[in-house]
Amino acid sequence: MSRAVYKNKMVKQLFIMSLVAMFLVPPMPVPAFAAPKVAVAIIANGGQPYEAILHSIQETLGAKLAAQDILVIPFEKEMLKDPVQVQAALKKNGASVLVAVGTSMAKIAQKAGMGMPIVFTMVLGPDRSGVVPPGISMDIPYAVKLKEASDILGRKIRAGVIYSENSLQEVEKIKDGCVKAGCELSSVKVEGEKDFPDAVAQIMKDSDVILMIADSKIYFPRSVEFLLGEALKNKVPVIGLSAAYTKAGALLAFDCDYTDLGRQTADVVLDILNGKVPTASADPERVVYSVNIQVAKRIGVVFSEKILKSAEKVFGE
Repeated sequence: MSRAVYKNKMVKQLFIMSLVAMFLVPPMPVPAFAAPKVAVAIIANGGQPYEAILHSIQETLGAKLAAQDILVIPFEKEMLKDPVQVQAALKKNGASVLVAVGTSMAKIAQKAGMGMPIVFTMVLGPDRSGVVPPGISMDIPYAVKLKEASDILGRKIRAGVIYSENSLQEVEKIKDGCVKAGCELSSVKVEGEKDFPDAVAQIMKDSDVILMIADSKIYFPRSVEFLLGEALKNKVPVIGLSAAYTKAGALLAFDCDYTDLGRQTADVVLDILNGKVPTASADPERVVYSVNIQVAKRIGVVFSEKILKSAEKVFGE
């Protein structure tokens, strides 16, 4: 063997070893462990919701599987530029199910085709995002939101919705939710930002609660600030998209219980391991809410002690 061929062969071996090390080798030597059955993919930036879901998934799976049968890999998008290497790393560790946490990770993992069932979780609007089942969405049914809002406010509500052509399907879901929750609905369609102020004025005349929806064509920082300001002036409650909106000035908002979302996700994984593959995505089973008591005072809403105690977050204290 010539020196050049030998050198090229060594370089190639070192390159392969480095790839294996990137996925499999810990910082320091540890004892060998049994091949795990599950790989959990998490988005690299982490954060409390991701940590809560991950912990809940591990805890729920841990009640049915041995600890060494659960493999947690902190994926980054860059690692999926070479899906063959990732797939090989997972298979070498005996992985049979991959859990993708978050919309971006779910889309990347499904596009890569990991050669095993992929369960998504913490995805908002999987049908709109192009994420396929099985998995757990973050979409709280509108019937649940509207019924809970009526209970919190202590009255039947007349909900108002501003939407665009991007959210036509959402409006249909809201109509169905209103029927199930026993409330009325008023809606105004806008073409873009220039129509938004007039739409806000109109919807405040036609409704007594404004329900925000996920539509980036009409809801962005400037328009949200305008809506919340006008709602305060006109003393109209706003149901925001999440607790962040409640903190910003909405009267209340609904969120998933991330710990329970993790539990639901783990149940889907266990079903797959037992030979049962769900064909649809599921909605969150447990919903929490936040309220802003400073906003409540300014618009004349009084929350009962029971409502305040049951709230996941209370802002404006």
